[in-house]
Amino acid sequence: MKDRPVIPTFTTIKFLLKRIIIALFTNNPYRLENFKNLYKEPNGLPVNRPEQLNYTLLKQKGATFSYQKSPSSQPDVALHRSINNQPRYLPTGLFKEPDRVVYSISNAAVWSQLGLVYDIKERAFINESAKDWVTDLRISPLTTAFHLPKPTRLTGLTLSCLTVGADGGFYHFFYEAITKLYIYQPFISQAQQIIFNGPVTNWKLKWLQLAKVDSSKVIWMENQGHYVAEQLLFTNRLVADQQINPWSIYALRSLFNVPVACSFTHPSGILWLTRKNVQARNIVWEDKLLSLFPAINSVVLEDMSIEQTIAMFRSAQIVIAPHGASLSNILFCNTGTKVLELYDKGTYFQPCYFRLSELCKLRHEIAYLNFNNADDEVYGLTLAKKLITNLLQNA
Repeated sequence: MKDRPVIPTFTTIKFLLKRIIIALFTNNPYRLENFKNLYKEPNGLPVNRPEQLNYTLLKQKGATFSYQKSPSSQPDVALHRSINNQPRYLPTGLFKEPDRVVYSISNAAVWSQLGLVYDIKERAFINESAKDWVTDLRISPLTTAFHLPKPTRLTGLTLSCLTVGADGGFYHFFYEAITKLYIYQPFISQAQQIIFNGPVTNWKLKWLQLAKVDSSKVIWMENQGHYVAEQLLFTNRLVADQQINPWSIYALRSLFNVPVACSFTHPSGILWLTRKNVQARNIVWEDKLLSLFPAINSVVLEDMSIEQTIAMFRSAQIVIAPHGASLSNILFCNTGTKVLELYDKGTYFQPCYFRLSELCKLRHEIAYLNFNNADDEVYGLTLAKKLITNLLQNA
């Protein structure tokens, strides 16, 4: 049996009472059910009954894959998260891709940025449709709401590409939302609507255009968005948290028509992926550092076209960046490219890009700097100069 978070008794009673009130005094969904349990067909049903569209349309078995490299860092050991004295992320091991499933429901509703799907008639949320970061859906305010916004009705076939974090996170939009388009390929031409996490941004539009998505079909889900679809298709989570898998890499390269990366003989680009345009994880003294290395090209990806971005990463010899979503693009690097991922000292290591590098056969290193103080004797400019000099000399 899989471990589940222990919910305190008081909390359990509180939300049980809420569900009872919702069940008795509203028409809202009040329970959480697995798809197969909710639509299990009773024995002995007659042939002559109303047609429904509630079934599993497609199922693909997830393959096994492995992470074999443990992260090493300079000058300190990487700082790892733990939950209840257990590591949040394992450094190595044999993993399994999630089985990929496309579900269909008649007259179904979807609401919120999580993409929570519920059956209106059965008044039940579908467990496979969504997950939250830290909140158990059994006690989520989203599944125990007394009042839901008035829904907008959608005719025909609707596809949901919603997933937690894809509203503003490029990594989540890229690896966890857009990948749904690949498994939806047999159905996209028949769809009247495709729902993505809003708000709409230029970078979202650019990537969807490259994936040949008809922008007139796209609906951007807002925080309180609520839709009822004549027929709704949705998936389970196709990529586990920070477990980029071979299928997701293949899916994205196929959607964007990017050939499989290969080894190169004449690399040219040395890239610095700046975060000047965002406040989080910005190295405030990066200009001083980059002035020492004129060969490094500092780039702002938001200012580039998608085609320019892909071409730039394809020609890169070295990619250097503070931890952040821009590193999602190392998917397009050729094998053997060096990646230096920088963390602010005292912050936790996040394995997503290190794992992506391993699957793409890149050479990935991590290091800790003091992002706010170049004069730090251990984590400042002196260490950064040493790290980059070594990279350039060994390229």
